[in-house]
Amino acid sequence: MKFRFRNNKLQVRAEFIKGKNRYAAWSTIDTGSSITIIPPEIANYLELELDKENPMIKIVTGSGILEIPRKIAEAMKIDNLIFTNFPVGVHEIPKEVETRVLIGMDIINQIKLIIDGRNRDFEIIS
Repeated sequence: MKFRFRNNKLQVRAEFIKGKNRYAAWSTIDTGSSITIIPPEIANYLELELDKENPMIKIVTGSGILEIPRKIAEAMKIDNLIFTNFPVGVHEIPKEVETRVLIGMDIINQIKLIIDGRNRDFEIIS
């Protein structure tokens, strides 16, 4: 699995797939985020559609509470794990985060994540 522990952040290589469109990016595993967040340019490139049942979602940021678009990701692949048809929030991610995607608890709750902070290592098990 392609992953790294960088600047006290857990990062994995995630690939988003919709039809023939693919977008791979280093992604931060963010236990403080309830939903996976991607920037607008990735959502537009993948041509993600709004969630018809809940087109907007409220998130809490350092700047306060924001209401952002909620779209449906067709598939996301992390190594041999594949997640399908799940909602993502669409919002710009600050440059300080150093990755293009924040993987939230919506995905983390579906896997077994083992973190070894002392050795700066982590493992994802399906």
